[in-house]
Amino acid sequence: MNAPSAAGPRGPVLAMPTQGRGWGLLAGFFVLSFLAHAVAFYLLQAASPAPAAVTPPPEDLSLLDLSNPANDGLRRWIEAQDPALLYASRESVPKALLVFPYKPSYAGMRSPQQSAPEENSPAVAPPARDPIAVISGAAAPAPVSEGAPAAVPSSVRFSGPLAARGPKALPGLSTEGAAILEPARFLIGVTGGGEVRFAFLQRSSGDKAVDDEAGTLLLAMHFAPGSAPLAWGVASFFWGNDAYGGKGAAGGEKR
Repeated sequence: MNAPSAAGPRGPVLAMPTQGRGWGLLAGFFVLSFLAHAVAFYLLQAASPAPAAVTPPPEDLSLLDLSNPANDGLRRWIEAQDPALLYASRESVPKALLVFPYKPSYAGMRSPQQSAPEENSPAVAPPARDPIAVISGAAAPAPVSEGAPAAVPSSVRFSGPLAARGPKALPGLSTEGAAILEPARFLIGVTGGGEVRFAFLQRSSGDKAVDDEAGTLLLAMHFAPGSAPLAWGVASFFWGNDAYGGKGAAGGEKR
């Protein structure tokens, strides 16, 4: 392809005006556009006015009358909710914390005063006796007479509600133990009329025959009348030397 020559024909070219009249037309167009917009905005504002602003109602304010007794509860609640009370320092400083009284060493007695020891008089020994006279004057010891042991009768003790209702006179105890007897204990039930209705052995004396004799003795007793229809108590037998001396021994003793 051959390049066109510089002197050949060219395409259409827009001819620009050579005078300054075009700038005046552009400025006038901007002025007319501004005026048209101003008139349009004015007409729109007149057609639709701005809405009226509604002011909020005033807040209610109430005053607390401290002289009215009806407001005491509210006033105490306000005082209790005070945040200054929560952050207030509550430090209790003991009295005389930093007080150190001075006490000189000579003000107190370190050791008690002692007086001079008393002079002890020498002990005076009695004069010596003639040993031959002491031997010859010694008498032979008097023989000890073996008498019969004192009689200790057997006894019955009542405890509980029956302590004050026990019989005054107890029948004789015709017990005979082959070995050493332990105190026997019975749980007894007494009616309101004083009759022994029940007798249960709680602790044996170690001899069955002695226990049976003690139970028979309790069932034969008669107590003082009482208000309760049935009263329970404990009867304890304490054996004396009559329990080892054979049948027909002395009677018992109430304690």
